[in-house]
Amino acid sequence: MKKLLAITCAIFALSAPLTTPVHAQAPEPFPMEYWAVRSQISNVQLSPDGKKLAFEKISSREGNPVIEIRDIDDLAGKPYTLGGKSMEITDFDWIGDQ
Repeated sequence: MKKLLAITCAIFALSAPLTTPVHAQAPEPFPMEYWAVRSQISNVQLSPDGKKLAFEKISSREGNPVIEIRDIDDLAGKPYTLGGKSMEITDFDWIGDQ
């Protein structure tokens, strides 16, 4: 019985380093720039007649928002774009169906 206990203790002692968690370094935190990025698409609106979809879009980190207007029947088509480098759009509303 003492021999079995000694073998069990020896096996446990030899396997302990294998089961002990290794203290790895903490991963690097995300840079501050990751948290300071604005939403790429916001303010999504459907036209009153339901034929157009408009939204604000920011294409790059340094870019200003533009408004893209798309036909509901052809969302993959080329959008009508409003905006520019010298202004920043903060909101828009539909005036009519156009």
